[in-house]
Amino acid sequence: MIKAIASSELDATLQKSFYGKARVEKMSDKSIRLVSYGTVVLSIDNEGKPHRHWSKWSSTTGKHIREFTYKYLGYPLPKQEWDKMEVETI
Repeated sequence: MIKAIASSELDATLQKSFYGKARVEKMSDKSIRLVSYGTVVLSIDNEGKPHRHWSKWSSTTGKHIREFTYKYLGYPLPKQEWDKMEVETI
């Protein structure tokens, strides 16, 4: 069973703050997850591949997604790329 081993607020670099609405979970399998408003929306596996876990896109969660991918992948994931990703269950 994969468990969260650490959780912290997503640091904002592209904007001022997320006020605790976005968190990063480091998992026991070395993957990392973005949790936005209590929902796991995106993860990055230990090989650096992003995985979509939420079917929607809102402007606020989109900011969280772009910040998360900017920090951990080196680029802000645009909505157009998000829309092409398949939704995967955890």
